[in-house]
Amino acid sequence: MKLSKELLDQMYSDHITKLISAVDPKDFLRNYAKPEDKEIIGLFASALAFGRISAFMKKIQLIANILGESPSKTILDDFTYKIAFDEIGKIKHRFIKGSDLQSVLYSMRCILLLNQIFCGGGFIGDIIKRKVSCMREENYGLNYDITPKEILIMIREELFKHIPDYAETRSLKLMFPNPLNNSPCKRWNLFLRWMVRHDGVVDQGHWEFIRASSLIIPLDIHISNVARKFNLATSKKNNWDTAVEITNSLKLFDAEDPVKYDFLLCHGERLGLFEIFR
Repeated sequence: MKLSKELLDQMYSDHITKLISAVDPKDFLRNYAKPEDKEIIGLFASALAFGRISAFMKKIQLIANILGESPSKTILDDFTYKIAFDEIGKIKHRFIKGSDLQSVLYSMRCILLLNQIFCGGGFIGDIIKRKVSCMREENYGLNYDITPKEILIMIREELFKHIPDYAETRSLKLMFPNPLNNSPCKRWNLFLRWMVRHDGVVDQGHWEFIRASSLIIPLDIHISNVARKFNLATSKKNNWDTAVEITNSLKLFDAEDPVKYDFLLCHGERLGLFEIFR
């Protein structure tokens, strides 16, 4: 049996309850109402989303517990920030050290403070929105679709801008890879999916200034194997170009929202939804 839009959409609608019940780091974002809180937890959750699911979910939960009901408020307050900084330094995940997480937290505090002083509040999404608006007005017009790679480069630059050179460890750079190196940037693209897509079911993003049609699928070994199995990719490499190739194949099924199938491809096989193809 061959993949088709009708079949994929039918599987998606028939099994959405089972899909959203699967353990997934995006679930942490549902606990927050403020955009800046979703962005803070989203950055930590996506950056740590590798390795065994049970392991990284535990670490993300620890960070969420430390940052409390409003991560932005915790980080902005001098007293609670110092406590959070010390506690987050005790967390490790694979190659990521506690000092790396502290560097990220410090950078987040700088961004929040500067936005509060000069813009009345907000976090990384507000900065990117302003930059995208300037790019469209000055160079390309409102119809210009800024690429995910451009957006990720801007986010990465904002994060690293406030981190001292001595703290820019190899592990921190692996935590937030440079999109210019042709890495698939799975965790970066996962973060973008959470921020941009809003279907009210799987994703509840709020970055309306970026079109869902421009997103790139978060590519890892599992997704690439599933994609090749269904002839969505010909390349045997797992890099940015392959992620683009798979996304373009998915655009044949839904040009406006190709990454909506990411959740199905990610969890579908594990939940036995692709048994009909055996």
